[in-house]
Amino acid sequence: MGQVTTLFTVQPVLNQLKSGWRGILEVQLNRERTNTLDNETLKDYLANNSQVITIFMEKATDFLNRQNEDRAPARRYNDAEIARQADKMLDDVIANIHDKIVPHTREQTPAAWDQFLSENDVLEDLELSMTELSFESED
Repeated sequence: MGQVTTLFTVQPVLNQLKSGWRGILEVQLNRERTNTLDNETLKDYLANNSQVITIFMEKATDFLNRQNEDRAPARRYNDAEIARQADKMLDDVIANIHDKIVPHTREQTPAAWDQFLSENDVLEDLELSMTELSFESED
């Protein structure tokens, strides 16, 4: 009988410990997320340290506008839709870049990525690739 009573009095304490650990784990996971280089962080990094984003967006927007001119006037996209489509294309490119770099970095931290990108002239290569980029219509 004493053991059953003890279990009931210990249970609230265990629940508090579990919720406390859950909170600690959530803080740790959030800390790890902010120290990893996800697609959005890579996009910000490229925007702040190179012309990759600017060059791509200019080319993508020009391409989408040319495609839009070929549409019937009633079916043409507005500027906001063109911008959304260009952003979606950019997100695909960023995800592709991210996926190609991940295997080459030991740590998934911004500092490790910065070191990898600078040591291997990745930003310069990406800028060159973007200047040489051309879009073609799928007919």
